[in-house]
Amino acid sequence: MTAEPDTRSAQLADASPVVYGYVRTTDHSPSLAAAHEADLVAWCEHDGWQLGAVFRDLGVAPDALIRPGFTAALAALHLPDNGTLLVLDRSHLSTVNTVATRLRSELHRTGATLFIKNEAAPAACRRTAADSADDDRDDSAWAS
Repeated sequence: MTAEPDTRSAQLADASPVVYGYVRTTDHSPSLAAAHEADLVAWCEHDGWQLGAVFRDLGVAPDALIRPGFTAALAALHLPDNGTLLVLDRSHLSTVNTVATRLRSELHRTGATLFIKNEAAPAACRRTAADSADDDRDDSAWAS
């Protein structure tokens, strides 16, 4: 059984022939980042997209705003015909609502589109009794 291509492929064909990936890990683990990059490559191959580059921020906490890899991705997205950033799930941006919102805002200022493979909020974003006092996390912020 063959999986259907992502329905966003038609959108992407009109928007940009080249896409970029972004990976953020909290651990400084090149092997974990390489596994995420392989997942991005497979996603692009499956849907017929050309992956221009994968930008990485390794060992970066969810609340960090200084992200050299993300900044480089934004610069690449300013190039002609390069208007799409791919992430595997929302946690690659951040599990902290205010940070994710700010990063998405920076991305949207470039005119780029953000595609998230796993549209469900990551488990770390779901409110639990343990983090109910943490007002900075809220699943409703993930709604597009």
